[in-house]
Amino acid sequence: MTDARRTQFRSTGGLRQVPMVVWALLVLCLLSELVLSGADLGLWGDRNWRLLAYQYGGFWAGLLGDWRPNYPAQPIVMFASYGFLHAGLLHLLVNMITLLGLGPPLARGIGAGRFLMLYAVSLIGGAAGNVIDPSLAGKWISPMHPEIVKDVPGQCDICGMDLVPA
Repeated sequence: MTDARRTQFRSTGGLRQVPMVVWALLVLCLLSELVLSGADLGLWGDRNWRLLAYQYGGFWAGLLGDWRPNYPAQPIVMFASYGFLHAGLLHLLVNMITLLGLGPPLARGIGAGRFLMLYAVSLIGGAAGNVIDPSLAGKWISPMHPEIVKDVPGQCDICGMDLVPA
């Protein structure tokens, strides 16, 4: 296919306009959620896979303090891995609609490499926001839904996970 045909093909609209880098991120998120949802439903694996994924891949601010990590690199890896975990299919759907809406024009405008860099910086920035907010001192927060903040220990109103000290 010539360069002119490739350009024409890419500009015809619809899903064909979505750059490969956006598809790759979408597939990574989709695969992880499908594996965990299938395990939740007992179709394969173990029903504890989601809990283990959250424990090993979720963002836990306590790991930057006095919590003991499950593996040595966890306090670093969690800044990226949490971004590929979702609280269920609805959470995944909303995030992927946002990715498909905002990702293609950004990736086309700044290029695949810069788009991945922006995505990575956004993941790190989102995680850092959970760490440096002084108004959270003494509060309890959902590790998967940081908008759920309470004054006392309990469970997340969205996913039921135990709240952790902020």
